[in-house]
Amino acid sequence: MVVEDEKGGGAVARGMYHLFLGNTTSTFLMALTAIFVGRFLGPDRYGLYSIALLPASYLMVIGGLGISTAATRFPAKYQGEGKGGEAVSFVCSMTAFQGIVAITLAAATVPLSLAIADFLNRPELAPLIPLVAISFVGQALYAVVTSG
Repeated sequence: MVVEDEKGGGAVARGMYHLFLGNTTSTFLMALTAIFVGRFLGPDRYGLYSIALLPASYLMVIGGLGISTAATRFPAKYQGEGKGGEAVSFVCSMTAFQGIVAITLAAATVPLSLAIADFLNRPELAPLIPLVAISFVGQALYAVVTSG
């Protein structure tokens, strides 16, 4: 059954298909990444990777700034008002802004990786923290794009 919108174009069905495709691709890539990281680090160092994710999770909280919520609400509002161009422009602007914030936070975290590792009392984390900080940029952009 195809759900038709008022214009008869099946926009809802297309949107659901793209959402399904995006979520499936994301899940597949995250599974491959987890397998690769697990094999690369080995069972004894995989726990270190989990601890290294701690600073990135704090970065997500600090760097989020409610951008994902705004990227959901305002484009929907603009679409409802018939301003599709403004909705797309808003999502693009929010993605660019989130990218700048994420890159700035990741760049600030990289030189502090040794201090963060010392604070966590795990000096062996120092080389992993920059990698996780860089992955934060992708996570932040993904959150905004999927919200928009």
